[in-house]
Amino acid sequence: MNVVKTPKVDYVVCDGVFQKNIKVDSLEEAKEIALEEMNYTGNSVIIKDEHGGEITRSIWFGVVPSESELENGLVLEQFGDFGYYQIWVDELENMAITAIDS
Repeated sequence: MNVVKTPKVDYVVCDGVFQKNIKVDSLEEAKEIALEEMNYTGNSVIIKDEHGGEITRSIWFGVVPSESELENGLVLEQFGDFGYYQIWVDELENMAITAIDS
C-alpha cells in the first residue's frame, strides 16, 4: 500500500512585532501555531501565503469583550482587561453565510 504524502504549505504569521515563517499541512495548523504565538501587542495577527497575500486575520480589539461576543464564540484569545483577538475573519465570514442560509 502506497501512502501519498501531501506536501507542506508555506505560511507567514505576523502581528506587526514578530513574523514567523512556518511550513505546515493546513491553514488550521497555521492558525493553531498563530494562536500559540499570540501576545498582547495591540496589533491584529495576519496569516499570509508564501507570496505575501493575506489569507486570514484575527483582529485585535483593545477593549474587554462583551458578554454577547463571549457567548457567541467570537473571542479567540483574551488578554485580561487589555483587549482580545476576535476569531479568524474567514471563520466570521463562514458564520455569516451559515446564518444567511438558515
